Parts: sequence; structure tokens; C-alpha cells
Amino acid sequence: MKKYRKEVDLIRKLRAIAERVKKDKSLGPAFRVVLTQLSRDIDSALSFWNHRPAQTQLLKPSSESLQIGGGSRYIEGFVNLDIFPPADIIWDSRYGLPFPSESFSFVFSEHFLEHIDFPVSVRRILKETYRVLRPGGKIFIAVPNGGKAV
Repeated sequence: MKKYRKEVDLIRKLRAIAERVKKDKSLGPAFRVVLTQLSRDIDSALSFWNHRPAQTQLLKPSSESLQIGGGSRYIEGFVNLDIFPPADIIWDSRYGLPFPSESFSFVFSEHFLEHIDFPVSVRRILKETYRVLRPGGKIFIAVPNGGKAV
């Protein structure tokens, strides 16, 4: 992170500008939504950069079960992976999953996929989910409207 201090400071300034501009009452709703999403994306990127390990390596899971994108819903007995704490592993799953193939017998993800870009990141995460699943393993994925992704 120190290596990119200038860039991170610039990104933080960009977020502050987006928040300031968003308060302008003359903005149309669509532009306000874009600025809100920009702020969220910046928060996600900063969280990932602040928590990621110095060297990326495949991690040995501490459980048979994985939760992807649980947000504040921490599940005991699972490896909880999210871009924000309180997850066990702070990771941006759009970059792939940091586990060896066939690491988990159960993968759970609820109300996560609708928060990332479709179709590129959704497809990548689904491929990665199947990669880390053991043969015969089970996946449970819930989204508000799965027809878009199927």
C-alpha cells in the first residue's frame, strides 16, 4: 500500500468529490446513483488494498465450508470471505478466489452476486466457485432475481 500512497490519496479525494457533488439538489436521480456506486466501489477497493496480504498466495482453508460475500453476516464454522470486515479473509472475489482447487465441500453465497458487475465478474466468480468446490460438493447461491444471471 505504501508503494501506491499517491494513488490511494487521489482515490480518497475522488470519493470526497463524489460525495460533495452528490449533495447538489439539481442533479438528476441517475447521476446521483452513479456517484453513489462510485463511492461504494472506491470503499471496496480501499478495503481490499488495506487488508490484502503483501504477497498473494493460495490459502489453505480452515473449514470445509465457504461463504462468499457475506457482508456483516458472519457464519461460524465457515471460511467467511468478503471485501469488508468482519470476514476471516478480506478479499475482492472479482480477482478470483485465493484457495486451491477442490478446497470446499460446501459454498454459500446469498445476496452477493447482484452487487457486482454482470456478466464479467459474475461469470468469473461462478467459475471460481466451481473450481474450489470438491467433486460431489454443494453450492447454495441466492439472488433477488436470478433470471438475469442464468
